[in-house]
Amino acid sequence: MRRLRLLLQSPDGELSPVSFEFSRLLLGGWTGRNPDDVMAHIEELRRIGVPGPERIPSFFPVGQNLLCFGTEVQVIGERTSGEVEYVLLLRAMITAPDQ
Repeated sequence: MRRLRLLLQSPDGELSPVSFEFSRLLLGGWTGRNPDDVMAHIEELRRIGVPGPERIPSFFPVGQNLLCFGTEVQVIGERTSGEVEYVLLLRAMITAPDQ
């Protein structure tokens, strides 16, 4: 289990510390606001030999070590492009047995 320690900023600018524990990390692939742009990107990748997805969007588990907050990312080769993504944190809701 990993723990994230974050500062959440409210609309009025107030900062509140939040601790979030997680045991799984899922990535969403082949996603985008505009379905036509997603399909164009899939076609672009097919032209360089990257097979298309079975499903759009696709979600798959990855190692927890891939979640980072660094100012630099390590890449391999000149054709690698770094991506910055948003994160959706989901916390299980636990209720008492009588509720």
